Amino acid sequence: MAGEILAKYLAEAKGNSQEFTDIVFGRVIELTPLKIQIDNRFEVGAEFLILSAMVQELKVKIKIPDTIAKQKKVFNVALKEKKPDITKDVEELMVVSELMNNEKEIEIEIFKPLAVSDEVRMLRSQNGQLYYVLDRR
Repeated sequence: MAGEILAKYLAEAKGNSQEFTDIVFGRVIELTPLKIQIDNRFEVGAEFLILSAMVQELKVKIKIPDTIAKQKKVFNVALKEKKPDITKDVEELMVVSELMNNEKEIEIEIFKPLAVSDEVRMLRSQNGQLYYVLDRR
């Protein structure tokens, strides 16, 4: 239903097909300055390109607490070496875990930056004067 309404609206719209936005495919041929070749016909320079977040480098740092594994190990050692005294062992465990409370920080790459020969999907708008790079194919 909605698709039919949209198709009818587009058919009745004034203007030619060059004024509408459409999807085009290209290939990165140069990084600095950024150039993308479209359909082996022409090249588009950085001044006509807008990059989405999915084609720009995005890395996040995450802190991971290192206490869980160490707490379990210390408690198991305490139980193996002697008869368990729950109160004392829990107190020792709490002291040791406070000393071992190191956080490891890792970096995860969410999106890679564009590379030469990447094939990309783009929206062409403003009569071919602006290209929005959506993602890689």
